[in-house]
Amino acid sequence: MRDIHEAVDTALANDTTFEQFRKELAPLLLQKGWWEHADMTNPITGEVKNMQLGSTRRMKVIYDTNLRTAHSKGQWETHSKK
Repeated sequence: MRDIHEAVDTALANDTTFEQFRKELAPLLLQKGWWEHADMTNPITGEVKNMQLGSTRRMKVIYDTNLRTAHSKGQWETHSKK
């Protein structure tokens, strides 16, 4: 989570596009084991499935949500000072 948080902060500070954000963050997530296929065990059934950890779609949601939240905060601060 810390890596994603830092990447989002950097992207917001530098006006980074999503494509740049993805290219920088994906290798780090892969290195730390969060962006690959892994066998996961269902804790209820005990069934083991090979699952994809992380996705470009999820990364896009994280990026867009944080970008919009930061923009809304800036708008709120600008308009609340009037």
